[in-house]
Amino acid sequence: PAGQPPAGQPPAPLTVDVMTDLSCPLAYLGLKRLSAAIASLGLDATAVRLRFHPVFVNPLMDPDGEEMGAYMLRRRNLSLAEYNDAAYPLNVAAAALNFSYAKGRRVIHPRRAHLAVAAAAERDRAPLYAALARAYFEEGEDISDVAVLLRVAAALGFERDELRLRRAMDGAEGELSRASRRLDPLVDAVPHFLVRESASGSGLELHGPLEIAEFADALR
Repeated sequence: PAGQPPAGQPPAPLTVDVMTDLSCPLAYLGLKRLSAAIASLGLDATAVRLRFHPVFVNPLMDPDGEEMGAYMLRRRNLSLAEYNDAAYPLNVAAAALNFSYAKGRRVIHPRRAHLAVAAAAERDRAPLYAALARAYFEEGEDISDVAVLLRVAAALGFERDELRLRRAMDGAEGELSRASRRLDPLVDAVPHFLVRESASGSGLELHGPLEIAEFADALR
């Protein structure tokens, strides 16, 4: 997906602020549809800048996560087989975009993953967010695991240094906490988008994983 313009280039003329949770499958569906809309318009990171902001949908989730089957039965009264069935609406929507959700993934607490994104240089945050989301939702990786965070970041060319990453994540705690406290009362559900023609100021609010055509209309 579009993210940050290359170093040395001026900021993109269009900014999309994405209020999201790295453990929410609907938020990932929204990102995939937004990315498809950007591509359908022939746009890239020089034209559309994505900025990701954390909203914790399930803040009381155990830091070690939970097995998906137990979670779905407890929260949705669905068996794992029902949730993974190709006819389940979420999976139908994914298939329309030529991807599938990893069936073996655990439900995670996304705080460490969001911290890794917040700890990255600003221009690296969008590609790192996208890579972590893909690793979790499509590959079933546990992105609450620091070793996985390091591996995903290294695949993007970032330095693979666990001590430095942990220190950077510790340093990003304040920023992450302030951001989530500010947004939690304002955002009822994720994904939530704000499309605007500058880095600040008012813009067009979009709610939920809209269809590709709806995103495209908002970006025109």
